[in-house]
Amino acid sequence: MRRLLSALGMASIALMSTGPSAAIAQSAAAEISILPTPQGVEIKGSVIGLSEGEVTATMAIVKSDSAGTSNLTQARAVEVRRGDRHIIGQTTLSIQPGGTLSVELSVMQDGAEIATAASTFEP
Repeated sequence: MRRLLSALGMASIALMSTGPSAAIAQSAAAEISILPTPQGVEIKGSVIGLSEGEVTATMAIVKSDSAGTSNLTQARAVEVRRGDRHIIGQTTLSIQPGGTLSVELSVMQDGAEIATAASTFEP
């Protein structure tokens, strides 16, 4: 574990994106953060309100290392307002050196994807 934290330092990975659709008024952005902790790597997916509306967000995590492969999905609907931040999913996973962690957060509104964020991490 100490080796993992040493390799990561105190760096975090955060991605934020709004989708390319110009036909839909975008009410939210997607954000992923990956932070080292004493227990492993903390993964958090958040939706940030840009205006008012209801959105459904889904965070999918795939972790693959010498211990095997794990697939996790967390999703929920939220009412957003400008400036609001809603955590859609948060978990801590251990990952072995040489492993791969992929995270994707998609935000849907009225059946269309309005925002997405994705990150891949390799210790």
